[in-house]
Amino acid sequence: LAALADAPIPYELLLDPGTLAASLLLKGMTGVRVWQVLQALAGFGLIDLDTSGSWDDGSKGVRVLRLHPLVRDASRYPPDARGDDDRTEYLRVAAALAGKAARAEEIGQPEDPKRWPVWQSLVPHAFHLLDSCAADERFPAEAREEAAYAAQLAARYRAEHGSYAEAESRCRLDLDIRSRVLGADHPSTLNTRCEIARMMGERGDYARAEAEYRAVLDAQARVLGAGHPDTLATRHGIARMMGERGDHAGAEAEYRASRTAR
Repeated sequence: LAALADAPIPYELLLDPGTLAASLLLKGMTGVRVWQVLQALAGFGLIDLDTSGSWDDGSKGVRVLRLHPLVRDASRYPPDARGDDDRTEYLRVAAALAGKAARAEEIGQPEDPKRWPVWQSLVPHAFHLLDSCAADERFPAEAREEAAYAAQLAARYRAEHGSYAEAESRCRLDLDIRSRVLGADHPSTLNTRCEIARMMGERGDYARAEAEYRAVLDAQARVLGAGHPDTLATRHGIARMMGERGDHAGAEAEYRASRTAR
């Protein structure tokens, strides 16, 4: 819990027993044991446990727990019996939990207003883990990818609320991680670049957004092929930026070519 952000923790969403049990630090963890531990921590006053919410319906609240800042600071990354720092492993588990939560079918898409309460509870933890893994070179590659994935979806949520500059900044950090872990031409890396271009366009920087879309299009056509759905989606983005710049004839021609390809 202390490896997550200093924010309410949506424990039903984040504390997946299988992901926890996969770590040697929490070997043998089960759903029943998770609940027993949370109740015990609440009984000792180390956490405040809210059981009044419900995240199976996005229109309602989200069940969260709160960790006192002093308890959180005192609990962060304790050394094990050998005196070794387990910080990286705790962060790895936390990143895996965030990635698992972001992929969960029941959480829905960050563009769905009915799911915004759930995404709002996940965003601070996704961003915190992105910052943590970016600052720690010991962070395993697969955990960096999990943190980057959760953070990109969290950025899309923030963009839905008009925070385009923040979303773009987070996506650029995400891009740096994915470029190093997956490579510059990996489809996930290219999709992140498309998200950055979209944020630039939403901010009104249409010319630079179009240029970024075109650079991504060249890479996608080479890596994925001209008819791949991701490539065609990028062409759609180019057409939209052309239209926003006032080049309506050029945008229409691009839209028509994209439609034909689709």
